[in-house]
Amino acid sequence: ATFNLFKYLLESFNVGENNVKEYDLIEMIVEKDNYSKHGVHKGMRGVVMQNHAIMNKWYVIFSDNETGEDIADILVHENDFKVVNK
Repeated sequence: ATFNLFKYLLESFNVGENNVKEYDLIEMIVEKDNYSKHGVHKGMRGVVMQNHAIMNKWYVIFSDNETGEDIADILVHENDFKVVNK
């Protein structure tokens, strides 16, 4: 087996309280301007779309519950959401 430095670094920097995984359903637990300007507000739910964080931020897509249309795809700090299901 070969050593994959990139994978090792991603896993090393992905240690967090949330233990977030790709496709986890999350819920926003804060209201902040940098999210609301994209139409994302406290209580909204989105889906994590990457298996790693970038500087403790996760790529999340938020969709309209009724139409299914995407509202926003943004980076969300792991302290600003909770995982609803895994």
